[in-house]
Amino acid sequence: MEIKFDPRTLQLAKEKGATEEEIDATIRTGKDLNSESGRLGKTRTFPFHAEWDNEFFDHKKLDVYFTVENKLITTLDIDVFYGTFA
Repeated sequence: MEIKFDPRTLQLAKEKGATEEEIDATIRTGKDLNSESGRLGKTRTFPFHAEWDNEFFDHKKLDVYFTVENKLITTLDIDVFYGTFA
């Protein structure tokens, strides 16, 4: 399926340190995310081993929310978390 990256989602991703490639990988290979709002979502944890906001983190976790309509995935929102995740 094709993914349409909403400009707002890409701007949020940039501000939070995520890339378009990470969003794509999360949607395509992440685990289903149970959203309280009922939105579709996927989550995926990436090795990071770097600094973000002057602090060192082992992992970066993305939660990506999206819609699917007529075989087109459209991103809606993204949350990015840094830390050590099992």
